[in-house]
Amino acid sequence: MSRILNTAACLGLIAAMLLMTGCVGSDTTTDGTGDAESNNSASPQNNSNSGSSDPLNATTATTGDANAEGSILLDSEIGKLLGNLGAGSNDERVVASDALRERRETVLASVSGWLKAGTLKQRQGLMLFLTGQAQQFPEQVSLAVGLGLQDEDSKVRSISIQLIRQLFPEQQAAQQAVLLAIMVDAAETTSNRVNIIRLLSVFPGDRPTIESQVGQLAADNNQISEVQRSALHTYARLAPREPAVPLLVKVLETSKNDDVCRTAAVLVGKYGSQSESAVAMLAVHLESQHDDLRDAAAEALARIGRPSILVLGAALGSENLATRQIAIYTLGVIGPSSRAYLEKISTMITADDEDTNAIAREALSRILQQ
Repeated sequence: MSRILNTAACLGLIAAMLLMTGCVGSDTTTDGTGDAESNNSASPQNNSNSGSSDPLNATTATTGDANAEGSILLDSEIGKLLGNLGAGSNDERVVASDALRERRETVLASVSGWLKAGTLKQRQGLMLFLTGQAQQFPEQVSLAVGLGLQDEDSKVRSISIQLIRQLFPEQQAAQQAVLLAIMVDAAETTSNRVNIIRLLSVFPGDRPTIESQVGQLAADNNQISEVQRSALHTYARLAPREPAVPLLVKVLETSKNDDVCRTAAVLVGKYGSQSESAVAMLAVHLESQHDDLRDAAAEALARIGRPSILVLGAALGSENLATRQIAIYTLGVIGPSSRAYLEKISTMITADDEDTNAIAREALSRILQQ
């Protein structure tokens, strides 16, 4: 049984190490921000990795708390292993992981000490060591997550956010206030904020509070694009149709960011005919020079169906060739309900535009279907 648990923990550790090196994880879209703040890790503290003459191989470190009268006793050998796990070579990490598993009980007994007084590398190493062990040691991992979320290093916070998913529901819910504070903090890394927003879509906490705060981010056009788009996705998942559709329509109307508008168009289209109020703004975006936004608007209009036919018919007269073509195609997707535009589409078949001809013929075929 212990061999199985060790194997599971090791697999989880490997995944976490890949996460830290950027090999796995959330969507890497940068939205042009460069996300330079993701590299603002604090400098390692001058901790106990220097040699110790203590026969117990222990090191003394202060917590940095001005009110703390005592100091924290940390094992320097374990400290070296945690440092190697946090920032060593692949071989060093494997050796450190094996050695730490053999001293698991000692490590787990000092979780708080390492996160309060350990160096940057040691704190990162500890969080990696705990990956995959939440089910076996829920209290220790929950303690580490709570401290890790408040760590000054963004990578420690990142691992803590990932570890939350492994906690029991009541342990997850206990971290709601901290997560929401990090989510709205503009100084936090974009990736951490986005990971929290995505986590909140399935989070076992106070749903009305989560819905409200995520909704504020979703409607805020001053947010980083990736943050706002993630918030739109989570809000649409959490909120009922009202007020979700009005918020999406507002974003379509007010946002100047094509990627954000595209996300809003895709999401509002999923409500089908129940999002008829979005038709006018979706029609505006049919004229966009941004191909993905124009296509998303057309797809949403197709999903809405009959209420979209008039604006699509008007778009047949657009000066923009791409808009005319997407309007023809979308009327064809809607099908027989678009019969009023059969004649207009037929006149758009000419001898000098094979692309439009092909689209028009296909649309006419669909509209004429019984």
